[in-house]
Amino acid sequence: MAAAVAFDGPGREIARVHDKHLYAGLDHVAALTAAGFPEAGKWPIADASLYGLSHYSDWDTRPPLEEQVRRLAERQDAHIAKVARLSGATVGS
Repeated sequence: MAAAVAFDGPGREIARVHDKHLYAGLDHVAALTAAGFPEAGKWPIADASLYGLSHYSDWDTRPPLEEQVRRLAERQDAHIAKVARLSGATVGS
């Protein structure tokens, strides 16, 4: 989670620069270069409006990385609880 939070700082800046130059005719590589991250071509960058929210809708299909990690951990916890329930085991906290 800490790595996702750290990643979202530059992700927010990339998204902000993308919004600022949306109609400037910059291609993807030029926009990333303008944001100071030319190597970020395959990074999962959310829309600038999604950074810093306290709640995300399930309809947000490309939230910031921190939210993606939170969702993944939640799904894994639910899966572990289901396996434990089905196997009769108890899961400690």
